[in-house]
Amino acid sequence: MNRNSGRMSRIIAILKDKHGFVLGTMENMKYQSYDLQLEPGSKLFLYTDGVPEATNEDEELFGTDRLIEVLNSVKNDTPDEILRSVKRATDLFVGKAPQFDDLTMLCLEFKKKYRKNPAGRKNRNWRRPGNMSKWIPEGYIQGGMKEKDWH
Repeated sequence: MNRNSGRMSRIIAILKDKHGFVLGTMENMKYQSYDLQLEPGSKLFLYTDGVPEATNEDEELFGTDRLIEVLNSVKNDTPDEILRSVKRATDLFVGKAPQFDDLTMLCLEFKKKYRKNPAGRKNRNWRRPGNMSKWIPEGYIQGGMKEKDWH
């Protein structure tokens, strides 16, 4: 970590992995899982292949290098600002060229560590993400799952 203007500056790291099969299309698919150690203030940016494969009119790919450049330029911003910046950068790069893939991105910021729930305690709030309905549109919740069911 480096200090920059009094703000912590974090390094952008990419976890390279072989692409897996599309999520949710087949039952009993096996996927690679990962354990990541995040510190408060760490951000996790997830994206589908449509982001680096966004193509301009000269048939050049946006690419991972451009993505990293954008992420480095906004690494101290909020997750919402980061998503908007990457989208803006890909839109400017692509111009009016037709696209054949979606741009799906998710950016999360780890705010603070929680203590583990002591054994035997009935308090489930330590695991519950809070009022998720504020930022998950109702149409995205599948299977009729209600917020009271989340834990």
